[in-house]
Amino acid sequence: LFHVFLLTFISLLSLLLASFFFLMIRRPPRSTLSSSSAASDVYKRQELTGYDPTDRDGEFVMTYEDAVSVFDMAEISMLFPPSFFRSKVDGAWRGSSAAGCGNIGGQTAYLSNPQFLLEVPEPPRLGMSCFGTLVLTQEDVRYSQAHRKEYSIAFTVYRTSDGQRMRSLHSPGVDTGISTGSHTNRRAVSCDLSNIEPGQYIIIPSTFRPGEECSFYFTTWVSYPVHLHKL
Repeated sequence: LFHVFLLTFISLLSLLLASFFFLMIRRPPRSTLSSSSAASDVYKRQELTGYDPTDRDGEFVMTYEDAVSVFDMAEISMLFPPSFFRSKVDGAWRGSSAAGCGNIGGQTAYLSNPQFLLEVPEPPRLGMSCFGTLVLTQEDVRYSQAHRKEYSIAFTVYRTSDGQRMRSLHSPGVDTGISTGSHTNRRAVSCDLSNIEPGQYIIIPSTFRPGEECSFYFTTWVSYPVHLHKL
């Protein structure tokens, strides 16, 4: 059981010869917290500072040292302006397309995974760059398949000139250096698209092991409209 607290503000306070980082944290309603969780310790500290734990707008201040002693995980979420373009495309690893990362079966197996074409057009304004984030999210199995854990997943972006499914990873110029890195056991993985050039790109998502079947979807958040679809 875990509870999510939101970090809303960080401030550096200098006192004489020492400096301290203070964190403004917003808590979920107390009714949702279990007495056995680390969140209870947060409430004890909150009460000692004079904050009312029954206040529905539950923001409180902690030092950085206190925060890292209480919370055991932190995640960063990117917030994009309303002007950014968002798209979502569904996919799935099923049957032969649940081919894994290529550790078993090599390149032939890896290229059997679902492939997606990302088309980045010329910018709508001269000098405007295309940047943002590409996110791969696997099916939430907490309710549909409670007997198993999430798979280790990743994806890589390759350059293409013909917009067709990739048949080789060794063709000249296909490497872009854009990927999520090693396979990670998380529901979602992402990578930054930093000033990606106009053109066509192939995205290949995979689980680490072959035969790991589930649905997934890609989400793009970019500075101007792009087109993403399954091949």
